[in-house]
Amino acid sequence: VLMEESGITPSTLVILYGDNNNWFACWAFWMMHLYGHTNVRLIDGGMRKWINSGLPLDAEEPTFPKTEYQAADAALESKASIENIFESFFNPDTHRLLDVRSAAEFQGRLMSPGVGTQAKCEIAGHIPTAINVPWNLNCNADGTFKTPEELRALYACFDILPEMNVITYCAIGERASLSWFVLKHLIGYNVVMNYDRSMAQWSRIANAPISTGQAA
Repeated sequence: VLMEESGITPSTLVILYGDNNNWFACWAFWMMHLYGHTNVRLIDGGMRKWINSGLPLDAEEPTFPKTEYQAADAALESKASIENIFESFFNPDTHRLLDVRSAAEFQGRLMSPGVGTQAKCEIAGHIPTAINVPWNLNCNADGTFKTPEELRALYACFDILPEMNVITYCAIGERASLSWFVLKHLIGYNVVMNYDRSMAQWSRIANAPISTGQAA
């Protein structure tokens, strides 16, 4: 319905941007790809870069003729399941589980991204075997993405390699979608999945293992 009311057809080029270094724009990008709309781009740097560049702003909301839009079935190769998480536990040589939250959230010292933000997780901590690579390490100070060379070096430092199966997660999946975008679309890793609902779901599964403190 949202696509139809926005005047979008399956062939429409959609350009996304947002705050927080585009993390919600990346989530929208992931969701659109998940349901078959691949003609989509991001404005590098999002709203911060646009404003700092002195580019024009408008307070009026545009309207477009309503369209008919039929989404495709979900592309499951982009969406991690609980079974995929457990599979990563038993395949440490070929799989990487990537927690993109802050170190404080990863270690269980915070239940949310920061003071004054709503907690999404029922229990603090991280999924066992996860590697903590905070999402904002992908970005420059002006909100733009680092170069592909810098990004490849970043993930190589954490032994996250292009031939591996990588699952990204955070609290609900929005920050993780930014790291998913970087790995899949900027530096070309083959198998990258985003765990939708992330710790908000995992922390509510009975007896699901959760670790705290620094990674081993």
